[in-house]
Parts: sequence; structure tokens; C-alpha cells
Amino acid sequence: MVQLAAAFHKFRPTGINTAITGEYQVLPGVSGDDLTTSAYNALKAKNTVFFTQIELAGSTNNSRVINSKSMSSYGEFIDDVVNLDVLKNHIQVDGYNYIANAGSKRALTPRDYAGLLSAVSGTCKRFFDNGVLGTGSYVDPDDGQTKVAQFGFVLRSSPEDVLDLTSEQRTRRVYPPTSILVILARAGHVAEININVE
Repeated sequence: MVQLAAAFHKFRPTGINTAITGEYQVLPGVSGDDLTTSAYNALKAKNTVFFTQIELAGSTNNSRVINSKSMSSYGEFIDDVVNLDVLKNHIQVDGYNYIANAGSKRALTPRDYAGLLSAVSGTCKRFFDNGVLGTGSYVDPDDGQTKVAQFGFVLRSSPEDVLDLTSEQRTRRVYPPTSILVILARAGHVAEININVE
């Protein structure tokens, strides 16, 4: 598992197409077990991460990661946990930098809130470019219509939301809550191929 965790060092948040999945990673120095089909299926059914030999076209890979799920009760894949954590961190840092490193104040106005939204959108676009977020469909809660998030995210806040701040929020100098829908690109692990012969 340490080797699997180390494999994620290949992910570069500011790079292009650098996001990885834990599934099928080759782990240097780790010898996978030569499992029977029934043992393989049993481990898959138990949602256990395991390392096994894979044989394809007469060649054997000694250790491939299979079932790369996290240990949480949600059963998500490890890359989803890593990717969301890194995305959250980058949004926090980029938002902080926008507010704190301005050299002057960021006012509670539509113009300056638009700047914050732009900074957050830039972060999300970067995570689309690196492969964490992906184009996908979602149901818009406002109108119930199915729509496509072209760059893997939908910014649901607008600069004018700042006009609805209460006096107390303004006194506390708090921007409105920013709402973003993100669609993870995830990774294809299995492909079913049907061939018809006539």
C-alpha cells in the first residue's frame, strides 16, 4: 500500500493530463500473487485492494493493482479521495491568495466577488486540464433540465449574490457562500466489448 500511495506522486495538479488512477498501477519491487480465478473474484467481491500477476498476449506483469478502493465506508476509489483533497486545497489557496494578496482590500461588491469567482473557476479549469474533472451531464436543480458541464464544473454562484448579504454578514466581512458543482473525470477500469459474427 505504501508503494501504491507513492504512485500518486506522478500526479501534478498544475500539469496537463497528469491525474492517475490507482487501478492497474505497476508497483516496483512488489511481487503480486498468482491468483486463481475464484480467489481473484472473491477479493473483488470483498472490495479488497490486492496485487496480482496479469497475463496478456503471452506476457506477464508481476504486480498490478486491482480494486484500488479506499478504506472508507463510502467505497470510493483512492484516486477520487486524493483528487478531491488536492482540488479542495488548491481552491482554498487560490481563494486566499485572491483575497489576502491583493495589496488593497477586496470589497463586498459584485466586482470584487466576481474576481473571487474567477479565481475559483480558474482553479477548476486547471483541474479539468490535469484530468481530475471531466465533461459530464448533470440535472440543473433550477429547471430540472439535463445539461452538460463542458469543463467538468458549474459555478452556481454569481457576482450579484453579494448584494443579498445581510448587515451581519457585511459586518463580519463574509462573502456569500460559493456553490460549485464538479464532475470527476474518474477512470475507466473495465470495458465490455460485444462482437457480432455473421
